[in-house]
Amino acid sequence: MITLASNTKIVKESLEYGSLLHILSVFFNDQFEPTVRILAAELLAKMQADKLTGPRWSRFIVRFLPPIFTDALRDSPQTALSMFDSTHENPELIWNDAVRSNVKKVVSYELNQLNLLQLQNPCTKWKTDVADEKCAYSDVMDDELVVAGVFLRLFIANPSWQVRHPKQFTTELIEKVLECMERPTPDLDTVTSAFVALLSNHPTVANHILENLMK
Repeated sequence: MITLASNTKIVKESLEYGSLLHILSVFFNDQFEPTVRILAAELLAKMQADKLTGPRWSRFIVRFLPPIFTDALRDSPQTALSMFDSTHENPELIWNDAVRSNVKKVVSYELNQLNLLQLQNPCTKWKTDVADEKCAYSDVMDDELVVAGVFLRLFIANPSWQVRHPKQFTTELIEKVLECMERPTPDLDTVTSAFVALLSNHPTVANHILENLMK
């Protein structure tokens, strides 16, 4: 399958027919040997690398796994597996037994539903057009203020944290600050505290801000 993932047509059709659910179910299953699960992770990385359909694969992976996993899968499948099986609470990931269990249940349910439909009609495609469907880990997000994949509460508590995409985080945080200043909300204190923490602990960010202002 990894070899076939070099074919853009197969990558596209694999997503349309729900291969993502099958691959995730293998990656999630701790009853399999680690080597098998790592192969599943490598396949997800390969699918994301496709120039045409890869970005769609990434978007749908994020329906089931926090965004940091898409980068981890591309950078190191072994690290992604270790991350999945561990517990984390940092500015870019809140991940524990409860969240992991719920994500597994969501994928298992969707896969079972798809299998039933495809048994009746093998041509049935996976519903990939559900734009407003909640992500499988939405419970974690409900009480958190998140900007560019960063939990502001945890970033304020750990401001030296090196975010994966500093320019994106800086840009979106500035936009959030301006938005809250224009229409004050209870989030204003948290957002401004995060912005101050960013400037204080990441000096290079100031250069990025100046560059944007001069454009």
